[in-house]
Amino acid sequence: MNIKRFVLTLLIGLFVSLLVSGATCYACSCISLTLEQKIERAEQIFTGKVVGIWHNKKLDQAKVEFEVTSIYKGDVPSVTHVFSSTISTKCGISFQFGKSYLVFKNSDGTTSFCSGTGAINDEKPLDERLGKPLQTYEHVSSLGLNDIKLRYHYEEIGAVRIDPRDKALIPLQDHLFKEVGIERLSNPDDHEQIRLAKGNKEVTVFTGSNILLLKNGPKYMDSISIRDIGIVYAPLRDLMEELDFSVVWNEQDRSITLNDNNAVVSLPNKIENFSKLEAFQRNISKNVPDNMRIVRYSIDSGPIYIDLDYRDDSVSIWMKFDPIRDKMTVEKAYKVSCKSMIWEEKPWSGKLLSLDGCSDGQKHYLLSIIPILKPT
Repeated sequence: MNIKRFVLTLLIGLFVSLLVSGATCYACSCISLTLEQKIERAEQIFTGKVVGIWHNKKLDQAKVEFEVTSIYKGDVPSVTHVFSSTISTKCGISFQFGKSYLVFKNSDGTTSFCSGTGAINDEKPLDERLGKPLQTYEHVSSLGLNDIKLRYHYEEIGAVRIDPRDKALIPLQDHLFKEVGIERLSNPDDHEQIRLAKGNKEVTVFTGSNILLLKNGPKYMDSISIRDIGIVYAPLRDLMEELDFSVVWNEQDRSITLNDNNAVVSLPNKIENFSKLEAFQRNISKNVPDNMRIVRYSIDSGPIYIDLDYRDDSVSIWMKFDPIRDKMTVEKAYKVSCKSMIWEEKPWSGKLLSLDGCSDGQKHYLLSIIPILKPT
C-alpha cells in the first residue's frame, strides 16, 4: 500500500470509529426547556438499548435501532428506531452500540440532544417526573437457530445464523478464520472493530453498524453486524465477497458454500480453478507478489490446506502447510520458505507440482495431474 492510500485509510478509519464509538460533542445551541416541556413536546418517550446503527452515504445522519425496555409516553413497539444527525453542531447524538438511552422521539421520527435524549446507567435512576412506565418489555435473542450449514468448498465447517431480516450472518470466530484462510489483524478482545485480512484484501467490521470499511473507503450494507452472547456476527455475503469468496446457496439441503476464488481445489478426479495456479506461476516468473491456497483432497480423506505466498522482497515462496481437516495424515502443521516451484513428469502418476530449494532441505509436494484428468 502506498503512503497516500495508507494515510487516507487511516483517516477514514478514525472518522468512522468516531461515528460508532459514541464520542459526542455538544457544541450546539438549544432552546432552554424544562423537563416537563420536553415531555410535552415528545411524541414518544422510552428507554432502550441500541442494537443497530445505520449510516447513510453522506455520514451525516444515522437510523438507530433500539430494543425498547420501558415506555413512558406514546405507543412504542418492542423494537423501534429514531433518526439523529451525526454532526454535533446540529445537536446530533453519536449513539453507541449496546448502550442504553432515555429517548425523546419527535413526531417526525428524529431525536437530538435538545430533545432530552441521553445515555442512562443502572447507578443513576431516571427523573421521577417521567412517572412510572406505561409498559415494559423483556427481550431474548433475535437470531434464528443454527439450522443453516456452512461449507468451505466440500467440507462442512460450521453454521450460520439468520437475523430478523432473513439475512445470513457468519460468526467471527478464530476457528472459522483458520479454516478459510482469514487473518484477524485486530486484538481478539476487541469486539467493536474487527479488522480482517485475506491476501491483499482488508475489511473492518463495526459491530452494530451497516458499515464495512475497505481499503478504498466505507461500504454500506443493507444489514448490520450484531453481537449475541459474546459472539459478533457479520452479514455473510457482504463480508465474504469483499474477501474474495463466492457465496452459493444450496436449497436442497439448506446450506451455504464458500468457494475461495483465490484457491485451487485438488480432488481425486479433477482440479478446480487451475487458472489461479497458472496466474500465480506467471507472477513468480515476473517477480510480482502474489498469494494463493491449495485445498487438497485425497481418496481417503482431506482436505489439507496449503497457503502459498510469493514475496518479491526475499525472492521466496512461503508455504504454510495445515492438515487440520485431514483425518488420515499424522503430519503436523509447519511453515517453510522455498526458492522455486517445479513440475515433474512421472510415468504412472502424471505431472507432480512441488516446491524445491526449501529452508528445511526437503522437497514439498503440492498436487498432481494424472493423464486422464483435465484441470478446470
